[in-house]
Amino acid sequence: MLNIKRIVAIILLASPLTFWGQGKGSYKINTKGQPISRTEYNLNGEKKSYDYFYFVAGVGPSVLQGDNKGYKPGFEGNIGIGYQLFDFLGFEGKLGFVTLNGDYSNVGIKTHKANALEINANVMLDLTNLIFGYKSTRKFNLVPHVGLGQVHFRNHSVYYNGTQFAFGDKENIDNYNSNPIDENGKIVMKNGNRYEACGSSIGGRKIALSVPVGILVSYKINDYIKTDIDLTVSKVDSEFLDGVIGNSDTKDMYTTLNVRLQYKLKKHKKVYSPCDNGFSNYRRIRW
Repeated sequence: MLNIKRIVAIILLASPLTFWGQGKGSYKINTKGQPISRTEYNLNGEKKSYDYFYFVAGVGPSVLQGDNKGYKPGFEGNIGIGYQLFDFLGFEGKLGFVTLNGDYSNVGIKTHKANALEINANVMLDLTNLIFGYKSTRKFNLVPHVGLGQVHFRNHSVYYNGTQFAFGDKENIDNYNSNPIDENGKIVMKNGNRYEACGSSIGGRKIALSVPVGILVSYKINDYIKTDIDLTVSKVDSEFLDGVIGNSDTKDMYTTLNVRLQYKLKKHKKVYSPCDNGFSNYRRIRW
């Protein structure tokens, strides 16, 4: 004969496991009666705006700021991948190509052509979400960013007196330089100074450290697509980016204004296990 007291004791001990963690933070059940993934919803039941990867691409004008007295617009385009770690913090890695032009009549240059390959990693700080908190219905966000990277550049200048000068073009370096190049590949200036004509990058491009700093305004089109307007100033650790040497002790830099498009990668849905003890704020289902 069954012991009634023992049966009652077992029922009382098992009952709390069914309701453990119930209350605020309980996850929702979808139309199929399955628990919704914790990767898609926060504790308030809103879709989370973080913990996802995205692709990004941008294009727009560029302006060189060096020894040039005037500005001539160039072009910049880039592609990259980003990761949104929190509502207010993300990271981006980008590859780009930029053309850099300017008016150099102040230093006797008739024409100047330069371009650079860009590679950089950036920290993205969403000020709007940081200050006001995340809201799924918000359309606009303000996001400053700072990064570290490299530019792989080359340039070619033609002076009014016919003298030519170039950096970073191994194939044409002899034709593009009126100044002699010594046996070590250095350009010999009239004052005796010598500068490396080519670098170690693709096609002899010279390499310089860059620090891009900027701010973007982001507009949310839908849950997966955003568009941005991004203003970035890139400080370059080189005086040779503009092709003018010794005219100023100030390092060269350039500014870009891009229209960008972001595409959020869809995340694979994970349903939590009833045996998962890592989420104490979530209600358990007795299976």
